[in-house]
Parts: sequence; C-alpha cells; structure tokens
Amino acid sequence: VSTQSTWATNTLDRIIKDIAAETESFDVVQFIGLVKKHIYSNNPYVRQFLVGWLKALDEVPEINIVKHLPEYLDGLLAMLSDRNKEIVQAVETQLNELKRGLHSCPSYGPLVNILISHCSAKDDHSRLVALTWLLEFVQTGKEVMLPYCPELITSVFPCISHREEGIRSTASKVNEELASLIKSQGIDQKLGLSTMTALKDMLVRTEVRTRIATLHWILMLLDKKKKKKKKKK
Repeated sequence: VSTQSTWATNTLDRIIKDIAAETESFDVVQFIGLVKKHIYSNNPYVRQFLVGWLKALDEVPEINIVKHLPEYLDGLLAMLSDRNKEIVQAVETQLNELKRGLHSCPSYGPLVNILISHCSAKDDHSRLVALTWLLEFVQTGKEVMLPYCPELITSVFPCISHREEGIRSTASKVNEELASLIKSQGIDQKLGLSTMTALKDMLVRTEVRTRIATLHWILMLLDKKKKKKKKKK
C-alpha cells in the first residue's frame, strides 16, 4: 500500500469518526450492523478501522455501544489471534474499556455463551481473555451465573490442565469462585442433575488436574445433598 493511499485511508477514517461523534442523530444500530458485517475480516486495515471506530464511539457519552456488545464480542476476541501486535494491543485495550462499561449491559447471558466458546479457542490469548472475563462475571454476577454452571464446568475444567500457567491459574480461580458460589447459594434439583452430568463427562478426561477438580466438585455436591437431607429430618 502506497504512502498516499495510507494517508487517504487514515484521513477518511478520522472524518468518519468525527462525523459519528458530532452527529446527534447517529444511528448506532446501523453502525453495529456494519461492524457485524466486517468483524470477521482478516484484512488488518479493516480490523484497525473497526477497533478505532468502536473506541471513538465508546468515548461519546451520548452513545452506548456496550449494550450491543453481544453483536461483536466474538469478532473482537477472534482478533486477538492476529499476527499484528498493534492490532492485538488495540483490541485488548478496547475490550478492557468495554468490560468497565458492562453495568449498562442488560444481560450476561449472550456474553457468557460467547466467552464459553472461546475457552476452547486454539489461540491461547483469546482463551485467557475469555477466562478472565468469566472470572469477573462469576465474582460480580454471583447467583446470576448459577444457571451456566454445567456449561462453565465443561468449558473451564479442561483449561485447569492447560500447558500455559496463566490459563491454568485463571481457570482454577474460576473453578474456586464457582464452587464457593455453589456452597453459599446452592442449586435446585434440575440444575444439580445437569451439573452432575457435566462433571461425569469431565471424569472420563485424561488430564489429572481436571479429574481432581471434578472429584472435589462431586464430593461437594454429595455433601450438600447429605446435609440437606439431615435438615429435613
């Protein structure tokens, strides 16, 4: 790409950001639709533009792009595997900013499902960021996260045995926080059965750390069931 073409492209990018920031009737929904259309592009310039636009709009108080996060979170996480370090750094910075604004997001649900899918990503960076978000969700959302217990076990427990220390450590913390939540809040019979099914699936895995974590959970649930029966007598 020639220097002249790069200058022209960057100039157009700045103009678009300025228009978006200064136009009261800016259509956020239409913009998010544009982001969705191009979010999986491998073109580095397209990726830079998208992250730059999201950053510019996120800085406008009158515009809330966080509530549309389920529409583009998956694409942003996928960008973390980019070979361009500048793009990865920009994406990670923007993800951190978006996470801070999650109080305006109506539901964790769609986000949790996206993050769970990235726990098995081939790219370690994407996997670690997904686990970090899930850890914070469990810590702050508490009982809101209980319905996702089986899915969290299935996605997080294999990471407890991952070769990378950061991934192992974060997955272990998610496990500990979730176990603590179950101990304090408890779960109903239906959720308990689906959780036990997920644990049984983990028992057949070969990784030692994962199997140990699974056994701790099974013992914990059986102990809770035993104590519950004693209270009824």
